[in-house]
Amino acid sequence: MKIPFQRFLRNRRGGASVAIAVMMAMIVAIYYIHNILLWGQMLSDQDRDRLNEKIEIVSIKFPDEERFMVTVKNVGSVTARIVRMYLEKPMPSLEILPPYPIGSGYLDLEGSKRFTISPSPVNSMDEFTIIVVTERGNLASRIYRYEPTLPEIGAGVGEWGVFRVDWFYSKYTSKNYTPSPEPWVRGGNRSYAEGGEQWDAVLINKGEQYVAFYVWVTNVYTRPCIIRNSSLLALPSLQPTAVLPNFFIVKKVDYSPELTAPEITPYDSDPYRVLPGQEVLLIFAAESEGSSDWIWGKQTKIFLEETTTEGSGIQISLFYSLSRQVGGETIWEEHGQTISTQAVILEAKPK
Repeated sequence: MKIPFQRFLRNRRGGASVAIAVMMAMIVAIYYIHNILLWGQMLSDQDRDRLNEKIEIVSIKFPDEERFMVTVKNVGSVTARIVRMYLEKPMPSLEILPPYPIGSGYLDLEGSKRFTISPSPVNSMDEFTIIVVTERGNLASRIYRYEPTLPEIGAGVGEWGVFRVDWFYSKYTSKNYTPSPEPWVRGGNRSYAEGGEQWDAVLINKGEQYVAFYVWVTNVYTRPCIIRNSSLLALPSLQPTAVLPNFFIVKKVDYSPELTAPEITPYDSDPYRVLPGQEVLLIFAAESEGSSDWIWGKQTKIFLEETTTEGSGIQISLFYSLSRQVGGETIWEEHGQTISTQAVILEAKPK
């Protein structure tokens, strides 16, 4: 047995084969060790993000009998994504609600999002638990209990006025129908492709087209109100070319792909009747009262300089009728209220 082994040692080809085999084994071993280290680092990063992620349910509201709304806020230090929402009641045990809207459950740092569940499987007099789950597996829960009174509604108008605005909800949508590769068309084709998704109205480019603004307001008074179509939104700090542009209230806007241009449904003979404690979403986009013409989509410029970045506050002027009883009859009185919300930065359109 010794002679063949000695011959193998003297054989140069046999020695080279052993060396190559050892080198290949070392390369394979290093490859696997490297992958194991990368996998471990990735798991460590995921664990860190999971620990730093935190969400909370800010509110559960019933604007009407057909739906309820859940507002979720990101209070952690990483971006979160909502993927599931559960409705838990004593009977039945658990009911699953899909994420809504699909693909838009991302929450930036300190960001909040309002999820609407319609048709509603519960009503405002039920007691239930809402559980919200993130993509990383973290969750937040909140118990809803019906309160027969509305403590936020006072007997008088007071310092808040009749309407109160949701400060953290000031959104916009847009659609740029001119195909353009420029990166500044952020809210244009992308918002259209995702069904007109709303963006935070903090940063808007002047190159956008067909812009509509959205704000939530609540009737904090003790009597019903009817919001009139003369209500408008303004950007009071801008330098207009002629007259300061006002965005009048509309019923809805439509960015459907089969349309040659987005359409406005006028807000004319069907006013909002807002009950005490009720919250409504108002849309501002029209050129004038009861109009279906876009103010932002007009060919005439509404900015003094499209190549200049400027900022402004967002201010809404609500005109409404307030009811009261006089001698057994309902009398409607005309009133108005100006409300300031978040500021907006209008970026310059690239040359």
